[in-house]
Amino acid sequence: SGARPKAVSDCLNFGNPEKEGVMWQFVKSTDGMGEACKALNTPVVSGNVSFYNETESKAILPTPTVVMVGVLDDINKRIPSFFNKRGSNIIIAGNFNPDISASEYLYKIHNRLEGSISEIDLNLGSRLIDFFAEAAEKGLILSAHDVSDGGLCVCLAEMCFNKGIGANIEINRDIRTDELLFGESMPLVLLEVDDFNLKGVESLLENNNILFEKLGKTDGDSITIRHNGHLVIDEKVEAAAEVYDESLGELMQ
Repeated sequence: SGARPKAVSDCLNFGNPEKEGVMWQFVKSTDGMGEACKALNTPVVSGNVSFYNETESKAILPTPTVVMVGVLDDINKRIPSFFNKRGSNIIIAGNFNPDISASEYLYKIHNRLEGSISEIDLNLGSRLIDFFAEAAEKGLILSAHDVSDGGLCVCLAEMCFNKGIGANIEINRDIRTDELLFGESMPLVLLEVDDFNLKGVESLLENNNILFEKLGKTDGDSITIRHNGHLVIDEKVEAAAEVYDESLGELMQ
């Protein structure tokens, strides 16, 4: 949004803390939250802990939930999370090293809950926040979205859905296609920038020592992704949005 983070609140849901593995999950989760809050200078102003969340003696997956409040001086300068017009540039910025280890893709598609999460560069996260605050103040960015659960492909699709604006991107990397599309690495964001502000955004990213890459353009009404010259995704936005919107109901059946 371009806001400056000010504070967080949390809700921590875990299984039986009397079990060593569950307590380890709890300690590591709170340690990680503490490191992030220190890096962003954001106090934890409230919170809640819920233990003994089990079904038939099987613990739920560790579920720390965090909400952050920030301040944006002018609400009219907020950065939306969906594409706003056709013909603008799509840029990826941050730690673009997709990895399917411990990813949503590995769990949902292959039913494998395993792997190690890559260490998160909190200093880079702080620099990205500084970048967004200045970019929002100057009105340089049309939209932005974090690349998180589900990876690049899910993020790109979510940016298309609101206004039905398509995207056409191409990436040349020597990695597996599924890892490119659905791998996760953080902190990482997609930006939508018009031609007029492109140089200004690139300069601001460089000034904050943030790596970036231009991937393509917003265009048409389809999501199109090419990997090393090969077309790997070609889907109408409307069709993808329908699947996305109906997914929760499908999971609950």
